[in-house]
Amino acid sequence: YDVVGHKTQKIIEHFKSLDIIMEFNNKLHLKNKGVIIRDFSDYKHHLKTYSNYYHPSHVGKERNYCHSLTEGLNNDGILELQKIHKDFHKRTRDLMRNTKYHGLTPIFSVAFCDSFTQIKNEI
Repeated sequence: YDVVGHKTQKIIEHFKSLDIIMEFNNKLHLKNKGVIIRDFSDYKHHLKTYSNYYHPSHVGKERNYCHSLTEGLNNDGILELQKIHKDFHKRTRDLMRNTKYHGLTPIFSVAFCDSFTQIKNEI
């Protein structure tokens, strides 16, 4: 509760009642670990949540990192950018699943890219 606050207490209690999560060493854990498949619209919904937890005061303290880049790309450039994001995703997932790096600091990592235009408008 120290991280997510008491406003999520009802959701946490609901997940406990469904036997989905458990509390161990003052941390919440999934009872059955595995791959969680999310609907892509969930990502858009949760980006605001993640950004609320981003602390500019952590910059320079080896605690966070952020970047933003914009440019016009052709289809080949877009595909290359997707490959970079997919590689980052795999490497990040592998690190977070490696028990060698597990600790008490809750952390999130989010990366995404998209165009500012709708696909139907592309020439």
